[in-house]
Amino acid sequence: DNNRCVWRPGFVVDAIVCDPPYGIRAGVRRAGSSRNPGPIEDHQREEHIPGTQRFTLPDAMDDLLRLAVTSLPIGGRLVYWLPTTPEYLPEDVPQHPCLRLVANSEQILTSKWRRRLITMVKTQHWDPALHTAVVTRDPTHEPSYANFSMKIMKDPNRLEKSTS
Repeated sequence: DNNRCVWRPGFVVDAIVCDPPYGIRAGVRRAGSSRNPGPIEDHQREEHIPGTQRFTLPDAMDDLLRLAVTSLPIGGRLVYWLPTTPEYLPEDVPQHPCLRLVANSEQILTSKWRRRLITMVKTQHWDPALHTAVVTRDPTHEPSYANFSMKIMKDPNRLEKSTS
């Protein structure tokens, strides 16, 4: 869950390689709750199961790029699978001012969906004062991975609502 990263601030890795959840078998979820339950009592901690809430795939991609720009050194790599449909457009790839796209390879899985292996390299230091809009995405363009589960499963109950 990149939304609540367990790494201490300032932790640096040379590369992040991952296959984020697409929400097909199980919905994309993140730690947290829409209600504020308050602190967990000491006697409840051992058996406590943290709550989760629904999370959209575009929100998960935003969190992944945030993690990359704050945890990678200059020259560090972010490599991940991005689910897409045949309607994929190059602007579907999430962008960030600190990251440069260096590779984008398609793997066709079925006639309905594909995935792309995205490789980005960090080119500049992240500065919260300069990069307030952490991920740049055209708000008028819906990427092919938005509502991905609904598109693949043809189930309107899987329509994602952005949490950001």
